[in-house]
Amino acid sequence: MNSLSHLGRLAEEVERFCESEGIAQNDALQLNLVLEELFTNIVSYGYDDEAAHEIIITLESEADGIRAQVMDDAKAFNPLEVDAADTTSSVEERGIGGLGIHFLRSMTRDQNYQRKDGHNHLTFVKPVETD
Repeated sequence: MNSLSHLGRLAEEVERFCESEGIAQNDALQLNLVLEELFTNIVSYGYDDEAAHEIIITLESEADGIRAQVMDDAKAFNPLEVDAADTTSSVEERGIGGLGIHFLRSMTRDQNYQRKDGHNHLTFVKPVETD
């Protein structure tokens, strides 16, 4: 659902998945950070109404990573077309935002975005080490 009150549940589900798959804690934390940023951006900027919307996140283990898919019916938004965030200037000099997309680009690979049937579909692979 499109409420920031679901962030805790998202974190719990990602942690549970990573534990069951034997994913190293650092990789699990990075995956959680990326998904939390994406979810927060969808909820905060994706909808012009107060209606309930589904944001569906699926995780699937692969040989060398976790494939994640984030699907929502928010406004069309391709995060892969956004300019890279300024991570070299001081905090006071930087513009607001963009770090979530920076995390997506720097912590994952094989990112892909499609807009289909009124939904955003973002997929990526988080490379991982197993315990």
